[in-house]
Amino acid sequence: MGAKNASSLMTALKRAEASDTKPWTEDERRAALIYLAHNRRQQIKRIRDYMNRGRFPLNEGQSPDAVPVFVDRHDTRCAVAHLMHSDGKDTEVAQIVNANNLVRVGSVHDGDIVQWIRTSGLTQEEVAMVQPAYPISSLSTFQSFLNQSPELQSNGLTLSDVSVRATRFAATLPTSFATDPSAIDDIFVQGLVELSINDLLGTGYRSSRGVKIGASGTPVDDSDDMYHTPFVHPPGNLDTWVYFGPGDALYSGFIGGATASGNVGIIEIDYKIRSDVGSNFSRIALSSHHHENTVYNQEQDALLFLSEIYRGDSNVLLEELQLFKAGDPQSAHGTAVFENATTSLSKDFLRIKTYGLVAGDGYIHSIFNEFDTVSSSVLRGDLNLDGAVTFADIPLFIPVLQAGLFQAEGDCDEDGDVDFFDIPYFIGILQTQ
Repeated sequence: MGAKNASSLMTALKRAEASDTKPWTEDERRAALIYLAHNRRQQIKRIRDYMNRGRFPLNEGQSPDAVPVFVDRHDTRCAVAHLMHSDGKDTEVAQIVNANNLVRVGSVHDGDIVQWIRTSGLTQEEVAMVQPAYPISSLSTFQSFLNQSPELQSNGLTLSDVSVRATRFAATLPTSFATDPSAIDDIFVQGLVELSINDLLGTGYRSSRGVKIGASGTPVDDSDDMYHTPFVHPPGNLDTWVYFGPGDALYSGFIGGATASGNVGIIEIDYKIRSDVGSNFSRIALSSHHHENTVYNQEQDALLFLSEIYRGDSNVLLEELQLFKAGDPQSAHGTAVFENATTSLSKDFLRIKTYGLVAGDGYIHSIFNEFDTVSSSVLRGDLNLDGAVTFADIPLFIPVLQAGLFQAEGDCDEDGDVDFFDIPYFIGILQTQ
């Protein structure tokens, strides 16, 4: 608990400073750390007392779905509202109730809740965990994520914070993508701009599209229709997968190119994903089902897929996966799976942003991110590799820090570097032993 406290407290400190208009001095940073640490101890005690009390708000028809209620009609507050009330934030609580009494803390980016979190000593991820997750299962629509910000849990994976945008637009295509493959880069940049000003998903497109977690060898849809399941079988190269695509892949594509709206279609999928406690993602792959009988019969047709992989709690870019296919007039008809792009890493919490772009004719049936996981074998702080974190690790931690070397056991804040910021995390780990 102490190590987790130290890690989260430093994250809360960094975010509090980042929200200020100017960098803090060391004295200001030290004073803020003491203040946040005091508040954090208060919040943890209040959460325990709240749970032991056993009185929680009721959903009495405010929503047909299982969602948290900030304050019910009996004036019973949820845990987050209770913490804010305990800090004298009744005016802010009332404003939240009036604005959105079914608010999801994890999906809030500004306003009263965020302002309070910055002084609470907790991180937003921790405050979101105080609210019940109400996980959903099976094939879940984009609309359910938009309205509820739920978690999708299956096969050791937890998916959250899903957002999807899509649009179509007109672009100048090269005479041949095969001889001018770099032309796709300019079209992709144009697509990012178009996404920022025109989102098709806000016009009903979203409702028939879905998200699902599955394991290798299992279809996306359990339909017995012999004409249906071949279109929704995952690639199966890795152990588990997350699917994004239509609920009925036989009769509807995910995103298409040439339409009355233009000759390019682009979709952006953004989500966070955790692996089970004690395990890390070891490999990630990107693949897609696409329709070949029109995509590859002209030189002006092309497909581009890109997955940007970030640490789940930051904007630190870890890896990129990319797939590109130019027009191929010799390609066979039918639906096929793109070859996988795969990368190796070791993290338990990721944010993945994936783009699918169709230039010219054709369309994409679905997009998959696939995953392998392994048990985490790195004991953070165990510099001498004796299986424990003790004072004997201190003399080894210091030279690694001073020399700017990398040793996974010394990367106590798990940001990919051994530096000054690892010191409080190392101390926190040491204090728990």
